[in-house]
Formats: sequence, C-alpha cells, structure tokens
Amino acid sequence: MCHRAPCFPTPGDAKRLIDEGYANQLEFTTCLVPETLNMYYLVAPKFQEGKCVFLTDDDKCSLHESGLKPTEGKLAIHTASDDGLRETVCKTWPTKKGLTVLEIFYEKQDKAEIISDPIPLE
Repeated sequence: MCHRAPCFPTPGDAKRLIDEGYANQLEFTTCLVPETLNMYYLVAPKFQEGKCVFLTDDDKCSLHESGLKPTEGKLAIHTASDDGLRETVCKTWPTKKGLTVLEIFYEKQDKAEIISDPIPLE
C-alpha cells in the first residue's frame, strides 16, 4: 500500500500530525471516488519517489510506534483490494472539522507554491 499511495488520514489524524511537527511532510490532495464521482479535498502524507514519505528504507511506517499512523493505514488489510475504507476516510473531510484542518494547514504553507502548482486530477 505504501508504495502505491500514502494512507489517508481523518481530519483528526492530520491535525495531530500537524501539531507534532509533520506539516512539511503533508500536502493537499484529492480523492476521487469513481463510482460516485465524488471529489474530496484533504491533507495527506506526501508521495515521493514511489512511496509514502513516512515509509522507512526497510518498508516500515515511521509513524507506527508513535500512534500517529493515519486511520486508513491502521485499519487497512494491506493484501486485499479496496473494501471502501478509503472512501469512508475521505468522507470525514467535508465536515466542519475537516474544513478547519484544511484552513490550518493552508496557513502553514507557502501560498505561492500552492497556487502555482495545483494538484492534477487523475
């Protein structure tokens, strides 16, 4: 899973990561649910060089022991296909708490970088 896409956090997970100093390892992203065409905006771990930024060289999650691992990663069965967990986690973002976390994260970012480098829809 960590080599295909980072696990998605709930707003509470993302807020804890921001509060613990990991904001520079997070980014704005989107989740498109193909069956419904619903688009969700969220803050999630960056995906760089073909893996989640929190994945260590020995394929372990560096957040696991700290209790900061995002909800999707905690609950996922990594050998199974998507069972709807990602969509369930994404649905926690269009809420008052989710919007608050998006605003908090936005305030910590370089606005010029966000505006000049939008996230492409895939």
